[in-house]
Amino acid sequence: MLLSTLDAMVKWLGESYGPFQMLLFRSTLALVPLYLFYRNSGGLRLVRSRRPLLQMARIAAGFGSSLGFYYVFPRMPLVDAYAISYAAPFFMVGLAALILEEAVGWRRWTAVAVGFLGVLIMLEPWTISFHWLSLVVLGATLCYSLSTVLTRLVSRYDHDAATIFWFCLFASAGSLVGGVPDWKWPSPAGWAWL
Repeated sequence: MLLSTLDAMVKWLGESYGPFQMLLFRSTLALVPLYLFYRNSGGLRLVRSRRPLLQMARIAAGFGSSLGFYYVFPRMPLVDAYAISYAAPFFMVGLAALILEEAVGWRRWTAVAVGFLGVLIMLEPWTISFHWLSLVVLGATLCYSLSTVLTRLVSRYDHDAATIFWFCLFASAGSLVGGVPDWKWPSPAGWAWL
């Protein structure tokens, strides 16, 4: 419910602000309560990473996912974007087998393939009505799936606090760099919604 509300807000705010700027506000504002929580729950030792390169890969995938969805939501119906994002289980099963070395039997592959076929039917890439934004959603979905699988992997080594903190910190920095050229100063109402 909360993610659907966030998606609807992104769709509405995306008419006035770019995806980098929206992600900047989301990530930066999350750092304040995170800092307060960490300060009272064990300090900065919680955010120490034993696998920084793995964290960076996870951050890159999550950043790509967020930017992709933040770009698409204002430009296409949410229902279409959601339908295409149902390809996530297909990607996750494949990535879990590849990265986490999980055993995936033929029944699970068959079920996932049938589901992905449903996504392809919904996409209709063979028709004139196919829109390139569908590929952006598919790319964002792949990034989301990779981020999810890498989150599971990194949780073997790092505290959840580290995963959240480093994503918010680097997403804020990346969004600031990407958002400056397209920056629009928020209105008073925009500040409240951002």
